[in-house]
Amino acid sequence: GACVKCKELEVAYKLLMKLDDVDECGAGAPAYSALMLGFAREGRLIEALELLSRWEKGRGPKSSKFGVGKRGNIILRGSWKWNKVDVPPFKKRDDMGTEWHPKRTATTRMLFAALDACATNGDVKRTRKFMKRIMNWEGRVQEQKNFNEEEYLWNALVKACARSKDAMMCLNVLPEMQKAGVKPTRVTYNITLSACAKAGRPDWCRALLKRMDREKDVDRRPNEVSYTTLLVAETAAARDIAGGEFKGGLEYISSLWDKFLERNVNQDG
Repeated sequence: GACVKCKELEVAYKLLMKLDDVDECGAGAPAYSALMLGFAREGRLIEALELLSRWEKGRGPKSSKFGVGKRGNIILRGSWKWNKVDVPPFKKRDDMGTEWHPKRTATTRMLFAALDACATNGDVKRTRKFMKRIMNWEGRVQEQKNFNEEEYLWNALVKACARSKDAMMCLNVLPEMQKAGVKPTRVTYNITLSACAKAGRPDWCRALLKRMDREKDVDRRPNEVSYTTLLVAETAAARDIAGGEFKGGLEYISSLWDKFLERNVNQDG
């Protein structure tokens, strides 16, 4: 964990593999999850997902230097060159009589780490894949206090769309989300607002802010982030930096600022 926080990812990886060597005690799921998120933050999605794969296929041959896989392929202990299907059932030996470390089940934390890794790197397809996997997982803990899992999953998808720089895809997720019975949160709206602003579409931002204003739940209405994002988008459009053809004009910016003050929205300077 310390190595990941200091961005010493190569050192962290070597330590993790050392701990997970067949002759060692084995690394835990929290260590794998931490390094997965570390790789994700540095844009190394493939390496993050490879860690999940390594966790799930177990630590390989245990009682001998060699094992035999499902297709009769010889596997060297510690090589990691095997798949989940190669691992014999728990307490069973392979055709060479070799005992294997069992396959490991990914924890909720690991699946969410994989989801976050995909979303952070703008991989919408893989984000949807892990959303579906988490939703359909039998071991999933639902209705947790202080944490709405459904909202988190959909917000991850919106984040993935935003990171892929596709504002229209972000907007399309909102009705899809509601169709699934999940209401967009303030976080959902703010991520989408940011995507629209970066796409040079202050008109889409204005429409979203109106929608947020109509929300009955005060926790879903605009906050300082919402107003600031729209102000930045309108300012960029007014200066013809981005989205000039969609600008609301100086009068709109002035009215937006008045509304900002009128509602006592926190000002962050």
